[in-house]
Amino acid sequence: MERPHEPAELRLDPVPGAVLLDFENLVYGLSHHHGAQHVHEAACLPTLCALTRELVRPGVRRAYGDWRVRDLNQFQLELYRSGFEIVQVLGRIAPGSRKNSSDIRLAVDAVELALREAHLRRFVIVSGDRDMIEIVRCLQKHGREVIGIAPDWSTSADLSDVCDRFISYSEVQRRAGLFLPARAAPAQCALDELRARLRELLSEPRAEPWSGSALRTELVARHGERALEEVLPGAGFVRLLQLVPDVARVEARGTGDVLVHPAAACAAPDPGESELPRLPGQAQLVARARLANYRYEGDPERRRGLLRAVHAFARAQPDFSLADVRAALCTPGAALDLRPGDVNKCWTVLYQGRALRPVAADVTTPMQFRRHVLAPEAASAEQLVRVYERCIVYKLYENSRSEPSAQDVRVLLGLQEEDLGWCATLLDETRSLQRAT
Repeated sequence: MERPHEPAELRLDPVPGAVLLDFENLVYGLSHHHGAQHVHEAACLPTLCALTRELVRPGVRRAYGDWRVRDLNQFQLELYRSGFEIVQVLGRIAPGSRKNSSDIRLAVDAVELALREAHLRRFVIVSGDRDMIEIVRCLQKHGREVIGIAPDWSTSADLSDVCDRFISYSEVQRRAGLFLPARAAPAQCALDELRARLRELLSEPRAEPWSGSALRTELVARHGERALEEVLPGAGFVRLLQLVPDVARVEARGTGDVLVHPAAACAAPDPGESELPRLPGQAQLVARARLANYRYEGDPERRRGLLRAVHAFARAQPDFSLADVRAALCTPGAALDLRPGDVNKCWTVLYQGRALRPVAADVTTPMQFRRHVLAPEAASAEQLVRVYERCIVYKLYENSRSEPSAQDVRVLLGLQEEDLGWCATLLDETRSLQRAT
């Protein structure tokens, strides 16, 4: 018999306690159910934080995750402002996948708090991982009440049953007035993108076929883990390859890995056949430059508009931080319609290109709050654009097997034929930087 979820009105007196949030588990659970593009609104963080305040009085509040990852660090400021201690747990990155270690650290902290902090009477654990069952039982053995909050569509029924109370994440979203549909699986658009990326990789000349593990590693390196996760969440790589038989043919091996051959439709042309040379498109060049994790904006007007807005704000301040820029530019109804992630990634490229200089050496303050000024090389808006685009060209130059041409640079930057001179100049500057390093 299915256990009913707690009603909207809990009618509990808040008592001293701890809120332990496996944020990595939560974000990826929401991403798989609603789609990565909706994860920020699906998280409903203000409502979740308000709910935990109804359950426990201010005590221990910790959020666990690998905060290096973009999917998590976009929430870091909001969690910090809500009183959560940000606990960094480095995930182990295996070929084509990420191992979440947050549950282990959360479990250790929960037991330690139960043994050392006798006044903490109630524990709120936000995680749907089945491994939490033994932790819940351990806390209950030491006289603690345990309330679980987790996505109801992916939470183990055993975990929800063992908790003293269980609140589904659908209830959190309902309180926030949010009604998001589950995404279709597999997403046809994501599958089409995977098909095109596999076709591109398998058509590259190689002395021997790709192994499955090597092909997956290269796909993730060029396009990011999301390129695979959005097709069929939780599926193995061989299962994904079976979805595109028109592109890839899988050959089993006794070693446990597989060999992946191009299907006839994407096999390399016969050397005797005449074929006109084809210039790579922007998407191929973005993949070659490994810009998937930089949220690169290929539209030059929008990209340069963002850079000019950053410059205008920075010039008007004696010094500034990433948080300042993000708060100024990501306002509802603004002309550019920016998201915090757009500003974060723009900032990353500018920082790597040395367009920003720290006011003081400060390793204790989180990066987003550290104060900066514009470097002399970025004194004008056009100079800031130059630094950014040169940094993008540098990434293409660094990750290309052969030296890119000015035409490649033009396509990557989304510019017109009359801009070839500008692209050649950026390429020359990139060569000089490469030699200097």
